Amino acid sequence: MFQIVLIAMMARGFKQHALAPILMLYAQKSLRGLEIFGKGRTNFQPKQEHEKRVVLEKIVSLLPRGKNVMSVSFLSMLLRASICLETTVSCRLDLEKRMASQLGQAVLDDLLIPSYLLTGDTLFDVETVQRITTYFFDFEREVKKMGYNADEDNSSPSANDKERVTRLIEVYLSEVASDRNLSVLKFVSLAELIPEQSRITEDGMYRAIDIFLKAHPGLGAMEIKKYFVFVVVL
Repeated sequence: MFQIVLIAMMARGFKQHALAPILMLYAQKSLRGLEIFGKGRTNFQPKQEHEKRVVLEKIVSLLPRGKNVMSVSFLSMLLRASICLETTVSCRLDLEKRMASQLGQAVLDDLLIPSYLLTGDTLFDVETVQRITTYFFDFEREVKKMGYNADEDNSSPSANDKERVTRLIEVYLSEVASDRNLSVLKFVSLAELIPEQSRITEDGMYRAIDIFLKAHPGLGAMEIKKYFVFVVVL
C-alpha cells in the first residue's frame, strides 16, 4: 500500500528529495522494536521478521539518489537494520556505498555498528566499516583517474572530506582496538586504507596502535615488526 502511495506521489510531480522525510518516518515506524544499537538479535516471529525484511528492502530501493539527500545517521540506522534482518547483499551494499559517498559527514557513532554474530566474534562489525572506507577512497581515485577536480565537484570527496575521514577512521580504530577478539589482520587492513597524504600527523594512528598492543599482549616482537611497519613506510 505504501509503495502505491509513493508511486502516485511521484506521478503527480513530487521530486525525489521531497520524499526523503516521508521515507524516514515510514522506516522509523516500520522498524520499531528492532534492536539495532546493541549486540544480539531481536527475537521476532519468522513471519514478522520476513515482513520487516521485505519492507526495509523496499524502502532502500525507493531512497532518493544523490548526495546529502539522506543523513549519514539515517543511512547507518538502515544499514544496521539491514545486517540484523539479513537482507539481500545488494541491499546492504547499496547502503554501504551511500554511506561512503557521505563519509566526510559521519561521526564515530555512525560507524560503531554492532557485530550481530553470536559466535563470540568482535564487538563491532569492522569488516563493514572497512568496505565503506574502501568505497570512499576508491571513489576518490576514480574521480582523479577521470580528470575531475574533487574540490570543485560536489559529488566527489573534497580535501577536507579526506582529512575528516582520516581522523574518523583513526578514532574508530582507537575505539575498537581494545577488543581482544579483534585480529591484528583486521586492524591493520583497515589502518592501511588511510593514504599517507591524508594524515596531518601520525598521533592518531600511534594512539590506536598503542591501545591495540596493550589489549593484545600475546603479540610477539616479530609479529609487531611485521604488521606495524606500515606506520613508518606509508
